[in-house]
Amino acid sequence: NYQGIVHVPVNVHGYNGSEPQQQRSIIEDSILFGTHCRGGGRGKSGGSHDHNKNHHPHHRSKDRKKKDGKNTASSNTTSGGADDDDDDDNNDVHENIERTKLSFSTISQATEKKKTKKKKKKYHDSSSSSSNSKTSTTSTSSSDHIKQKQKQQQQQQRQPPPPPPPPPPSSPFSKENKSHSKNANTFTSSNASRQKPPPPPPPSSSSSSSSDNRNSKEEIIQQILQTNDYYQMLNLDKSSSSSSSSLKMSATSSASTSGVVDEETNTLTVTPIKSLDGTVTLPGSKSLSNRCLLLAALSKGDTRVENLLESDDIRYMLEALDKMEVPVVRDETDPTAVTVTGQAGPINAPSDVAAADEICELFLGNAGTAMRPLAAALCMGKGRFVLDGVPRMRERPIADLIDGLKQLGADVSCVEETGCPPVTINAKGLEGGKASISGKMSSQFLSSLLMASPTATGDVTISIKDELISAPYVSLTIGLMKKFGVNVQIEGDMDGQPSFHIPASESYQSPKSILVEGDASSASYFIAGAAITGGTVTVRGCGSESVQGDVAFADVMEQMGAKVTWSPESITVTRDPNVQLKGVDVDCGKIPDAAMTLAVAALFADGPTTIRNVYSWRLKETERMKAIVAECTKLGATVEEYRDYCVIHPPKDNKINDNVLIETYDDHRMAMTFSLAACGGVNVIINDPGCTAKTFPTYFEMLESIATH
Repeated sequence: NYQGIVHVPVNVHGYNGSEPQQQRSIIEDSILFGTHCRGGGRGKSGGSHDHNKNHHPHHRSKDRKKKDGKNTASSNTTSGGADDDDDDDNNDVHENIERTKLSFSTISQATEKKKTKKKKKKYHDSSSSSSNSKTSTTSTSSSDHIKQKQKQQQQQQRQPPPPPPPPPPSSPFSKENKSHSKNANTFTSSNASRQKPPPPPPPSSSSSSSSDNRNSKEEIIQQILQTNDYYQMLNLDKSSSSSSSSLKMSATSSASTSGVVDEETNTLTVTPIKSLDGTVTLPGSKSLSNRCLLLAALSKGDTRVENLLESDDIRYMLEALDKMEVPVVRDETDPTAVTVTGQAGPINAPSDVAAADEICELFLGNAGTAMRPLAAALCMGKGRFVLDGVPRMRERPIADLIDGLKQLGADVSCVEETGCPPVTINAKGLEGGKASISGKMSSQFLSSLLMASPTATGDVTISIKDELISAPYVSLTIGLMKKFGVNVQIEGDMDGQPSFHIPASESYQSPKSILVEGDASSASYFIAGAAITGGTVTVRGCGSESVQGDVAFADVMEQMGAKVTWSPESITVTRDPNVQLKGVDVDCGKIPDAAMTLAVAALFADGPTTIRNVYSWRLKETERMKAIVAECTKLGATVEEYRDYCVIHPPKDNKINDNVLIETYDDHRMAMTFSLAACGGVNVIINDPGCTAKTFPTYFEMLESIATH
C-alpha cells in the first residue's frame, strides 16, 4: 500500500542480514511512496506493491534464471520499463496528490496488515479506513485507473520505456551543475549476453530543455513533496546540500584547467596524454582523516589534526561533530587543519536536544567512513539519533555492524528489509561484552566497533566468525588507536578468524597533534599513469613506512613490468619503453579501491588481467563491478564478469577507442580511474568530473600539472 510519486533512480541491494541477495533495480518514477523503499527486500516480504507480479523485481530475477542468463542490458530496461508511468500523462499524478496526504504511520500500519493476508486488497478497503475523507472519495477511481495502467503496461512491456522525467529542481538529492548527455545512462557491452544486466546510473539532474508536460509534472511532484514535509521526513539540512555543491563546483573548476570542459553537458574531455612526469604531493587520506577526527572527539584533551582531506566525506564528519556540540576550531590560515576538544569519553546528544527528549538527526551523504564509525560510537553515549544519507547510502549494507552492536546491548536498528541505513539509535551507554560479527562484507564494521569499544564501561571482545577482508584497513585502525593511547589485544591470524580484546582500563588520550598521511588510493592513479606511459612519477605522502594497505598497488605495477623505487615517505615509478606491461592475476582483496586503477592499466597490457576477491566493489559508492565492466567494454576491452572477480582482455593491439563518454555514476574513483585511458593517445570524455569532490577535488588539476600531451 504505497501511494504517491517519488523519483527513485537507484539500485537497491536486497539484504537478509547475512548474505547479499541478487541485485534488483528500482525503475524511475515507481509508485513507492512509503516508510521505506522496500523494492529490494526478500522475496514477497520485501515489498507490498500491487503491481503485476511480472513487473516486480523479485519476479524479474526469476525470469532471468529461466532464460539461462541470456539477457542483455537492453532487455533489462525493457522489462523494467513496464513499471514506469507515462511521462506525458499527468492525470494519474493529479489523482494521487490527495492520497499522498496520508500520514506515514497510516501507510506503515496498512502495509503491516497486508503482509499477514494472502489475498490482495483493494486500496479502498479497511486498511485505509483511517485516512481522511478526501482520500477515501478518490481511492476507488484511482485504483481503477492504476489497474488500467497495468494492463497497458503488460501489452507494452516489450517496448522500450519512455525516458524518465528529471527530478524536481528542489529535490534534496539533486546535484547542481550536473546533466548527462543522451547516451550517458546506457551501459554498452559486447559481451552483454553472458552478463547480468548492469545497474542504472546514479540520478541525473534536470535537463536543460523540458517539454511543457514535464514542467507541469515537475510542479505536481513538487506539490507532493511540500505536502508531505519531505525535507523534515528525510532529516535533511539544505545548507549541507549547498556546501556539497560548492565543493563539486570547485572540483569542476579544477577540471577546467586540465582539459576541455563542456558546461552544458557537464563533461570534461581529457586530451591524449603522451607521458606523465613529475612529483605529486598527495592530499590527506580519507580513511585516516575521518578516523582521526572521531578519535580526537573521544579523547581527553585538545588534538590538532593536520593535512585533513578537503572533501565531501570529511565535511560530513565535521558537520556531524558540530551538530553534536563537539568543539572543533578551524585554522584560519590552513584549511586542512582543525583543533578538536575531546569529550574524554562517549559523545552524547546535544544538551538542548536531550533535555527535550528529541532526536538528533545527522545527514552523512554517501560517506561510509562517517556513517559506520559514528553509528558505533554514538551507541556508547546517551541520546536518540537517526543517521541517514543519500539514496546510494540507503543501499550500502550496515546490518553486520548493527548485529554486533546489539550483541553488546545497544538499542540500535536499520531498515530490516535491506540491512541498510537509516540507522536509529536509542543510546543509554554500554557496559561492554562479547560480539561475533562477519568480516567478509566490509572491514569498516570491525574498525567501527574497535574505535568505539574503549568508551564502553567494561571489557569488549570482538571476534570474526567467517573471514576478514581488507585486513590492512583494520591494522590501520588499530595503529591509529595506539597513537591515541589505546592498545588492542589481538588473538589469531588477521588473514583468518582473529579476535580482538579491549580492556575497560583503556581510554583515549590526545596525542596533542597528528599529521594525516597522504592518500595511498589516490596515489594509484599517478603510479599507474607512469607505468602506462613510461614516464617517471614520484608520489609524496606515503611510502615504505605507510600504514595504508593500498601502497601495495605499486607492487602490482612492478609485477606488470614497471620499475618501483621506495623511500619512507614516497614512491617513484617508471617503465623502460622497451618493456611492455603484461597481464597479471592478482588477489586484490586487501586493496579494493586501488584495484579499480588496475582495471584501466590492464587495457595496456599484453594478455588478460584477472582481478580477484573484489566482491566489495558491489557495495561501494556505486555497483563498481558493473560499472568497471561497462566502461572498459566501451573502451574496446572484452570483460568477463563473475561474482567476486573479473577478467579483462585488452583491446586488439591495445588500441583504445577514441572519444568514449565515460559514465561516472556519481563515483569519484570511476572519474579518476578512467581518465587514465587518455594515456592511450585518445580523447576521453568524463561525465560529471565534479564527482571527484568526494575525495580529491583537485585531481584533474594535479594530473594536468605532470602531463605531456
